[in-house]
Amino acid sequence: MQKILIALTALAAAFIVFLLGAVITHFKVFPYGYFRDAFLAAEALLAEPQEDKRENLYLGAKPFHPEDAEMPEIRWDTPGVTRYDPARAFNGYTVYTPVRSNFPIRLADMQGDTLWEWNIDWDAFKGERLDGSSLRIDADVAGQGYLGLGEPTLFPNGDMLLVVNTAWFTPWGAGLMKVDKIGAAIWSYTRQVHHEVSVAPDGRIYALTHEVINEPWPGLETIQTPFLDDFVAVLSPDGEELQYVSVLEAIQGSPWESLLMYADPVAVKGDLLHVNSIFYLQDKHAAFIPGAEAGDVLLSLRNLDVLAVMDLDDTTIKWAARGPWRLQHDADVLDNGNLLLFDNRGDLANGGTSRILEVNPRSLEIVWEYPGAGSDERLYTSFLGSQKRLRNGNTLISESNNGRILEVTPDRDVVWEYRVPEMKSRQNDQPVATVVFSNRFLPGELEFLTGSGNSP
Repeated sequence: MQKILIALTALAAAFIVFLLGAVITHFKVFPYGYFRDAFLAAEALLAEPQEDKRENLYLGAKPFHPEDAEMPEIRWDTPGVTRYDPARAFNGYTVYTPVRSNFPIRLADMQGDTLWEWNIDWDAFKGERLDGSSLRIDADVAGQGYLGLGEPTLFPNGDMLLVVNTAWFTPWGAGLMKVDKIGAAIWSYTRQVHHEVSVAPDGRIYALTHEVINEPWPGLETIQTPFLDDFVAVLSPDGEELQYVSVLEAIQGSPWESLLMYADPVAVKGDLLHVNSIFYLQDKHAAFIPGAEAGDVLLSLRNLDVLAVMDLDDTTIKWAARGPWRLQHDADVLDNGNLLLFDNRGDLANGGTSRILEVNPRSLEIVWEYPGAGSDERLYTSFLGSQKRLRNGNTLISESNNGRILEVTPDRDVVWEYRVPEMKSRQNDQPVATVVFSNRFLPGELEFLTGSGNSP
């Protein structure tokens, strides 16, 4: 009898769990977001050959994904501008990067029409890395969409710094290119730059790179090898390397060494920190962050849910915080001293969806947030995502996974929405649009557009 009661109790508990899961999935309430990501991750894992992913941590190329090679250029049924309020928008030109290299970089007006395109000369982006290994990327590979693109830094004369990521092998960084207004290469830097760069007022470039560590690391003996260490590279305006600093060493050599307690000793692909944004601090920014000084950099350490200020000269961490954000991207310091970031998974009250956060760096109080336009249109980007505070107070948001660029007022009204036409892959036989970064410029700021005889 006792065994029968135990069995009936177990069956009743299983039914309740099933019913609860059905309610969560149907109504998309907390923790729906986590269930969805877990399901998608499991689906992707089962679709791949089962192998030790750590054996693929190397500097050469990994075989490309066959489905991506077959991908046609499919478009949205209704791409382009779907909402626009000219009276309240920051009217100008928007540059953005699609997720793959087989599309040009585009500059669009407020109607979504293309004003300019950068068709990148990928043949110039190959050769030997600084560490002696072969880059093995050419125009044919790039033309089929096997490279990912990071944040573009656009200069008034049309030159652009372009971060190049790898699409299907680890580490993710491929390098940094500077191209002119037609996409021809000016110079390239072939350490494994990824995500984004920050340009100081004097023109120096602050870039994120990473390397594979194959030997046990003192103080991190519990971490399986190989794993990744992240670095900050400082380059001259001409792409010459001036400084190269390990983020792991900076953490260990600081009062903030306890941050490493949050590192996963068996992290996927050995990605302990996943530094995904860098912001150069001027005097006006550093004054608001405890202990920070001009010349330091603000880093986002996604896999630790940490924002940190790093002193490159003393190779140390001077300030760090874990706040109400999770798996964040694109952390900036505003002129008012607050932090602005894309909080990918921290909106726990709404199922772990995304939001834009403006946070006081001293109190970690949320000053402003944008979770989306109501319960039916919440932001959600499980990875990537970016934001820019515009000079009229509006915020430009790249909702990466859904291929949308939004402009939102301080009152959280959407005054411009653009669905990017570029598609990167399929989900359930449907095309998927992805936008990585975007930025907005006033027409008069881009002098290359006003010159005589200019054309894309």
